[in-house]
Amino acid sequence: MLRMEEWMDIKMLKQQGHSIRKICELTGHSRNTVRKVLREKAPQVFNQPERKSLLNEFKPCVEQRYQQCARSCVRLLDEIRPMGYRGKIDSLRRFVRISESPPLLNVRRFADRCCRPEPDFPTDDLQTDHRPMKAP
Repeated sequence: MLRMEEWMDIKMLKQQGHSIRKICELTGHSRNTVRKVLREKAPQVFNQPERKSLLNEFKPCVEQRYQQCARSCVRLLDEIRPMGYRGKIDSLRRFVRISESPPLLNVRRFADRCCRPEPDFPTDDLQTDHRPMKAP
């Protein structure tokens, strides 16, 4: 399959009056290729066929669970493996990343549960600066 520039070059060389053999010498393409291009009215567009994915039949379930719980891909993989999913986690991560709707924002994250916020006022038991603590 020729790129658009190569197709245009062949057409322009023919308009300039070069023979098919001379166009072959200049472009490095075979005579059959040059003849085929000269017969075409427009360049052929390559339509890449859609690839089948092992994740296709599980996409609705993954979307639903991701929207409900905003689970990590590892947990989603653990949920769909017993259903028969044989693919890899990379496919799942790619699908979740390009998913159109973002996860729910009101879900509490792990960091929210384990980290306590710093108070706005200094207390005796918390050190507010980053200098080493002195023994009492």
